[in-house]
Amino acid sequence: MADEQSPGMTELSQDLSRIREDLGKLTETVGLLVSGTGEAVRGRVRSAVEETRHNLGETAETVVNTGREYAEGAACGLRDAGGRIEASIERHPLAAVMIAAALGLVVGMVSRQDGR
Repeated sequence: MADEQSPGMTELSQDLSRIREDLGKLTETVGLLVSGTGEAVRGRVRSAVEETRHNLGETAETVVNTGREYAEGAACGLRDAGGRIEASIERHPLAAVMIAAALGLVVGMVSRQDGR
């Protein structure tokens, strides 16, 4: 009776046997990678690294170009806004002087309070 195993023990024994087989296969595979066959794998890894490096370079270039386009668009928008402000000042010079005087008064009051 001691020689008979319960179903759970039999199953465990079979699982351990399969794990031993898998470890043997894994050891064999690692041995092949380390030996001459490993050179092919290293070549594939090297190729994948180079491709990734190339893709990252392209992505970085795209990001830089997009940033440059946004910066140029913002600069163009600022120039346009400046032109509209100048045109408004030319059309309404008295209003421009009054706005400038009011801003000067506000800045003066704020700076005077900071000095206290």
